[in-house]
Amino acid sequence: MRLRRRGFTLVELLVVIGIIALTAGVLGMAFRGASASTGLQAAQNCLATVLAGARGQAALGQAEAAVIVDADPASATYLRAVGVATRQSGATQFVFAGDWLVLPDGVYIVPPNSASAGTSFEIDSGAGGAWTPESFSSLLAPSNSDVRKSDGTSAGMVMRLDATISPVGRVTSAGEVRLAVAAARRSADTIIFGHPAAERGVLVSAYGAVIFVNDASAF
Repeated sequence: MRLRRRGFTLVELLVVIGIIALTAGVLGMAFRGASASTGLQAAQNCLATVLAGARGQAALGQAEAAVIVDADPASATYLRAVGVATRQSGATQFVFAGDWLVLPDGVYIVPPNSASAGTSFEIDSGAGGAWTPESFSSLLAPSNSDVRKSDGTSAGMVMRLDATISPVGRVTSAGEVRLAVAAARRSADTIIFGHPAAERGVLVSAYGAVIFVNDASAF
């Protein structure tokens, strides 16, 4: 009698990859306080980690998954904390699926537009001109009712990526999906973005693949 060895299913592989990626992301936070260039690279890795985690959560829970960003201007991690939320079929709200991952010090998610609360955008002639519409992340308007915690309370003010990931890893979006990061400085109540040509980030394909963007002109 011959024994057959059972292989991993696609769902199992996605779940394992997501767990490994989230663990690596937590360990990667040791990059905090590094140089600006290293910090941006670490932030890109963090975004890729969260997106991989979203795919894993979608597959594990057979649910729709979304990447969320802390959108509370009063928060110490405003535009620096990213996480994953999931929504079951027929549900109206996403449920925050775990802890936040926080970007390295001095690196922030570029919000969806220059009018975002508590932000300011400079024109840096030395680094390549003004911020353009393509410089900004594909994020929806802030909401404090879109995402809740598992206990039913609000997850706070968050911005959700303007795309969701299906249980089979497909990305639902009408256009290009991008998450951009840039070095910025924070005053008492404002995050000041400079160096528009020095931003980095990731693009997300229709199949959930993450493409690293190391040149702002590639957005």
